Amino acid sequence: MRVLVVPLPYPTHLMAMVPLCWALQASGHEVLIAAPPELQATAHGAGLTTAGIRGNDRTGDTGGTTQLRFPNPAFGQRDTEAGRQLWEQTASNVAQSSLDQLPEYLRLAEAWRPSVLLVDVCALIGRVLGGLLDLPVVLHRWGVDPTAGPFSDRAHELLDPVCSSTTD
Repeated sequence: MRVLVVPLPYPTHLMAMVPLCWALQASGHEVLIAAPPELQATAHGAGLTTAGIRGNDRTGDTGGTTQLRFPNPAFGQRDTEAGRQLWEQTASNVAQSSLDQLPEYLRLAEAWRPSVLLVDVCALIGRVLGGLLDLPVVLHRWGVDPTAGPFSDRAHELLDPVCSSTTD
C-alpha cells in the first residue's frame, strides 16, 4: 500500500504522525510525506521520505495580528463569540491555502498514485485531494478533535463548491 502523508507545515504536527508512519513502513508499506520546505529537515531527521511541496504562508495565518496566533485562549473556547470567530478565520485561511496549493498536490498524487491519504485533521487539502481523486482519507488526530464546530462548518461552506464542481 502507498500512503501519502499530508501534514500541516509545522514540525509538531508532523512529529505526532511519525510513529504511525514508522509502523506503516515497518509493515512493508510505502510512505511519502508531502513536505513544504519548513518540514523537510524534520521529516528526514525522522527517517521519512519526502516529496517537496512549496510552502504557503497562509496555512498558519489566523488574521495577521499577533493576538490571533497561538497560543490564544480563544482556540479552546469554541462556544464563545471570540472562539467561534477565531476558528472560522482559521478555517478560511486554511481553505484558501488548500485551494492555492491544490494543483501541486494533485500533480504529486497523480504521479505517485497513493492508495490512501494520511492527513492531519487540520490539513483541509488532504480532504479535498481525497475527494477529487476518489482516495480514502484517514484523518490523524493528535488529541481531541479541534476542528469540530466552527472550523468544520466554515471549511465545508468554502470547499463544498470546489468539490461539487468536479463531480458535475
